Amino acid sequence: MVIRDSTGCFVAAHSISLGSTGSAHCAEAGACRAALEFTEFLGMSRIRVEGDP
Repeated sequence: MVIRDSTGCFVAAHSISLGSTGSAHCAEAGACRAALEFTEFLGMSRIRVEGDP
């Protein structure tokens, strides 16, 4: 995942292994959860999550 500020500038990046997931939707949900946990670790309180269409 890539974290950007409100102007689109790079802030941080992080990668994780989700292991085996049941579907693409489950993988997206796992990635979203990981992103939320990472932004909380970074101390961010206002975020927007974007995934693949």
